[in-house]
Amino acid sequence: SKYVNWFSVEGFPVRPLPVPNYRTCSGCHYLPKWNAYNPEVRAHHYDVAEYWIKQGIDGWRLDVPYFINHEFWRGFRDTVKTLGDDLYIVAEEWLAPEEWLQGDIADGTMNYTLRDLTLGFTADKTVDAYALAEGMNELRDRIPMGFHKGMLNLLGSHDTERVLTRHNEAVENTLLAYALMFTSEGAPMVYYGDEVGMLGQNDPGCRGGMQWDDTKWSRPLLDGIRTLSKARTDNVSLRRGTQEYRALDTDTVLVIRTYESERTIAVVHRGNGTTIRREDIPLNYDREVSVIAGRPDSADGYYTVGNSGTLIIAGAVDGDRG
Repeated sequence: SKYVNWFSVEGFPVRPLPVPNYRTCSGCHYLPKWNAYNPEVRAHHYDVAEYWIKQGIDGWRLDVPYFINHEFWRGFRDTVKTLGDDLYIVAEEWLAPEEWLQGDIADGTMNYTLRDLTLGFTADKTVDAYALAEGMNELRDRIPMGFHKGMLNLLGSHDTERVLTRHNEAVENTLLAYALMFTSEGAPMVYYGDEVGMLGQNDPGCRGGMQWDDTKWSRPLLDGIRTLSKARTDNVSLRRGTQEYRALDTDTVLVIRTYESERTIAVVHRGNGTTIRREDIPLNYDREVSVIAGRPDSADGYYTVGNSGTLIIAGAVDGDRG
């Protein structure tokens, strides 16, 4: 075959079983690995990228990009960006995003570090608010400037258990996780079916068909996610603002988003209820302050947050307290 060198065949005849005698992806005989060093293979893939963009797609997700050399991906990016600088390239990455965010490959990565920290706080209780704040601020500092808003924030995917499953079907705690994701810097992604409470362990449990019977949907979960999405849509600081996490106690964390003079703060509490001094929420209280999500009891300079509760408060920057 004229395509024999498009792959890495180690012997003839080609044998898929019991052990393939050609290179594969992760040892799967049904996934022969392309020879990405072959110029014809590169040209073929770049043609595919161009074809689908011209069909109307908005970008590409790079699956396990760490299995292919960087020079291939640099050529891929050049092909895509020639057709439109706003076309999005996101790389799958489970650990360190910096490698892909040097301006020559991807616009963002799948933010599994955010997922790990968030679910450690809301689902597993292996991460307290102080560790969550430290981890998220460290992640922010690791991401190169200009790439924060391109990070693809997620809680579930085709490679993880369902979000509600991870939370032992506790909707309130699941919504805490979504509150952190929707108020964090980056682009929030909801894996199909998670918004209505589909259940399932990791592959294949997480890859079942969409549940279209709306009588089986979790309405509280869906309504909560819609509320968070609207809050993000309505507040520019949640979309474009800088980010800082602060812990108030082991169970309560602030996500502080600031854009010019506007500031929006999410108060996420995983415990049995708490009372927070207004002065611990850094807003300018001489100007209008509004609660855009959650139902607080506020009096005498305090906010009271209920069991596994979230408040999202919008206002202006307090110049004295930052």
